[in-house]
Amino acid sequence: IAVFHPLLRSDLLELLWDCIRTPILVDEVRLVEILGMYCDGLIGLFRQGMVVDVLKHIQVLVDEVDFSITRKLVMQVLEYVEPPFSSLFFDLLVGLCSHPAILSALRGDHQLNVAHARFIRDCNDRKLHLPPSLGVL
Repeated sequence: IAVFHPLLRSDLLELLWDCIRTPILVDEVRLVEILGMYCDGLIGLFRQGMVVDVLKHIQVLVDEVDFSITRKLVMQVLEYVEPPFSSLFFDLLVGLCSHPAILSALRGDHQLNVAHARFIRDCNDRKLHLPPSLGVL
């Protein structure tokens, strides 16, 4: 829908957001699967140009949903992004990656660490200031 109807992207984002935040009475495994599908929708909107809006929503999700979902979102974002970065995008992504839960995942997840290392390298190549906690893992 987002590809063919760009004017509906904001509505789709709010719909996905409501779905993610609405409690669902299913077992934990099924809940993670359902949230994963909703998060795939968020990444689809991210790729359709709703970058800042989706990043703002992901920042809220870090403390609200199962961490495996947040880790998946951050990894997909880091794998997809390429420079140049706007200052707003850079600030949002650095803020997200600076979250303690994300930092601990970066240290323990090789695939996530590779995507993060590429982001750090891109930032360093462009002389963008990074917090010390992100520069060394």
